[in-house]
Amino acid sequence: MSSINSQFIYEANTNSHMSRRKYLKSSAMSLIQPYIVRRREILTLLITMRNRIKKILKEPSESTETGQHSVQGRCHFCSWKRNRKTKTQCVQCQKYICREHTTQFCPACMEQK
Repeated sequence: MSSINSQFIYEANTNSHMSRRKYLKSSAMSLIQPYIVRRREILTLLITMRNRIKKILKEPSESTETGQHSVQGRCHFCSWKRNRKTKTQCVQCQKYICREHTTQFCPACMEQK
């Protein structure tokens, strides 16, 4: 009952019409947004929860520019018998690579490529 009354007051004050579903969703989001923002700052919060909060708040999720990823995958170049799990990904093609198949370049060599 209070949500219907608040919708009438909102429509009277803003001179705009909004469907009941959209109004309830927007009012619920405005009520929980301070709590979600405060919860996002918790350092021990799971990355999946942190990414879900960023999706709700329409913020970009964590990037994988450094070649590290939060999910493990099997090395693309190792055989299935080895079955090496790794979190490191190629920066260009995003394939998982273990330490054995990772190559290192100095900055001067990287500029030549």
